[in-house]
Amino acid sequence: MTSSSWLLAAFLTGLFSVGHCLPMCGGLVTLLAQGVAGKSFGARLLLVLSFSIGRIAIYTVLGLGLGVMVQGIVVGTGWQLLAAALRLLSGLLLILMGLYVARFWFGLTKLERLGSKLWPRLQPMLQAVRAIRHPGQALFAGAIWGLLPCGLVYSALATAATRADANEAALFMTAFGLGTLPALTMAGLAATPRSKPLPAALRLSAGLLMMGLGVWVCIMSLQMLQADGQPHQHHHQQNVPVEQTGTDSSDPHQAHQHQHPNRS
Repeated sequence: MTSSSWLLAAFLTGLFSVGHCLPMCGGLVTLLAQGVAGKSFGARLLLVLSFSIGRIAIYTVLGLGLGVMVQGIVVGTGWQLLAAALRLLSGLLLILMGLYVARFWFGLTKLERLGSKLWPRLQPMLQAVRAIRHPGQALFAGAIWGLLPCGLVYSALATAATRADANEAALFMTAFGLGTLPALTMAGLAATPRSKPLPAALRLSAGLLMMGLGVWVCIMSLQMLQADGQPHQHHHQQNVPVEQTGTDSSDPHQAHQHQHPNRS
């Protein structure tokens, strides 16, 4: 899977997850709205973008950390089969995210239970911010927001980690975060967590595209696994005798013969 199609899948996942993100993060958007109320458009936009920059930065750092861990395991052990198996897993996760985007299946949201014990410890940090007044507070609140238990974020992180490459994992999570930027920015500026539902045809097209990419990754990964599982055959080059005329000078056992003219 090329880097461009890989990043496109990440961006589409974030872009079309708005139906899940806004209702779930409504409290945080309301917190942001309290800070932008009464300010000029430029000041409001700066706060909203700072909020999202902090969130996307956390996504990128988490992706980088997981990428470093998985890359270290694959490179350190030399398990090429593991790398191919991880690519297969990434294809399956893309299919699942495509099913979510197309509104066919919502099982990914069950992953939010993994962070259920983390969030109560983060809530007091957000309460300390209260109303967001300046970009520094917005960056901090956005970073905490990036740690909010979210099934889509967890599935995106898992998909990024399967690349077994730290840089690609970080870029994947950055693209995912940028995909969420338009909807959450508009919600923050409008001071409301509500949004209009996306056209069904658009969601379906994006979901099918992601599922198609996932199927393609699975096929390529299975071919890699099949190729790595076959025994390697070594072909030895054999010396082919060269047709010789006369004396073979390469034969160390054959002496040179000198013909002398007959004496009369």
